[in-house]
Amino acid sequence: MRLIFKTDAGVITMSGKSDTDYVIKSVSGLSVPERNYECISYYGADGKTTLNSFFSSRIITLSADIYNCNKTLMRRTSKILFNEGTLTVTEGHIKKMISYKPLKLDFGERHGLIQSFAFQIECDNPYFYDVFNTTRAIYTRKNNITSPFTLPTVFSTRVSETVIVNNGDVKVYPTVVISPASSSDASGTYTISNLTTGASIMFSLTCQSGEKITADFAKRTITSSLKGSIANSLKKGNMSDFFLSKGENIITCTCSNTSVSPNSILIFKNHYTEAI
Repeated sequence: MRLIFKTDAGVITMSGKSDTDYVIKSVSGLSVPERNYECISYYGADGKTTLNSFFSSRIITLSADIYNCNKTLMRRTSKILFNEGTLTVTEGHIKKMISYKPLKLDFGERHGLIQSFAFQIECDNPYFYDVFNTTRAIYTRKNNITSPFTLPTVFSTRVSETVIVNNGDVKVYPTVVISPASSSDASGTYTISNLTTGASIMFSLTCQSGEKITADFAKRTITSSLKGSIANSLKKGNMSDFFLSKGENIITCTCSNTSVSPNSILIFKNHYTEAI
């Protein structure tokens, strides 16, 4: 297993073997985090009723040795690790990330050129996520010409629906990017729907040539590459209700103006309750 800590100050790679300067001795907090429960008890009634359950922030603690250590390497270690950043965990073909903030960094005993230390971080979002985005087209034109043909024929077909598979352990909030398919402006009411969950949002606007509209459901924002925030264009629906449930999700993107053929893509990362 390798742990890669990346901050604005640099990158440190740790391994369970002596193939790096940083050798892991122990690590905890990479498995499923502790679940918390909100409960209520009624006077005179046995037991209690669970109202809600959730994961709190994740705490990851490790101890390691620095080989061939000197004062310069110790200063570098402190500078890099004690900053907010990301932790990437790799094990074979598995690679997952998580964002963190540092809590403690303590240097222990030194034995010759080997310096021991302990490091603890907190992850406000307790879920690990994919290193790379998954990107899927929602609204595109499909080329129908794959072999010799005779006229008349339909050269392409508009596709405004796709199946998105969330392979993670929990629901995730995606990002949808819409742009005109032609050089002309595209006015109309755009609707993005998840037919699996029943959630949808609707917004009205004029999408100019070269403009990109980004609906970031995690951040609850709608922005334009030319105009900035266009949150006032939202006419119907709550962005907090639009997510990808575990498994298959049928996503559609349509425009009330039938002459408009916008390209739209959906971007997301699977989220996981454990690193390995």
